[in-house]
Amino acid sequence: MDFEIGEKIKSLRKHSKITLEELAEKTGYSVGFLSNVENDKTSPSIQQLHKICEAMNLTLNDLLSQPKPEADAKVVRKDDRQKLFEQDDGSLVYESITQGDTKIKGSCMTISSDQLYPFVPHDHDELGIIVSGSMEMKMDNKSFFLYPGDTIYIPCGTMHSAKKTSKEPCVSYWLKKSE
Repeated sequence: MDFEIGEKIKSLRKHSKITLEELAEKTGYSVGFLSNVENDKTSPSIQQLHKICEAMNLTLNDLLSQPKPEADAKVVRKDDRQKLFEQDDGSLVYESITQGDTKIKGSCMTISSDQLYPFVPHDHDELGIIVSGSMEMKMDNKSFFLYPGDTIYIPCGTMHSAKKTSKEPCVSYWLKKSE
């Protein structure tokens, strides 16, 4: 990534006129932890980033994307995707599949390890499309096994987690309506 995530969180928080104490109250994280995140002294997990974004009424794409003014927002080439987030040495990677001010935001999630990834409930509905590999998606303690071409709809506020079940990486696209 071309920027430090903590710096972007701090900037967006200040722009939204939210104090560090208010963010701590909304997320349940300590002021010290959030300060360390904002000063890039600690690296938050994807779950922690989701919770911070939701507390600031943002999406992960809002937080992690950096617009490329010279690019055409209608076409995003696979090789030009912006990496939004990486966890566990690349075992979980998010890339933006949309850019600019669009009515639909999309990301590509690639899971390469057999680790279970829990996600905090979002403040938006989302639609997932499995592109390659397979995964087990758990929603409210019910398992769904998904294969290439399958889709899954996750309503706002639903607890969910994902785990790769194929030998090869599982690639999925995720779409949500932009505010």
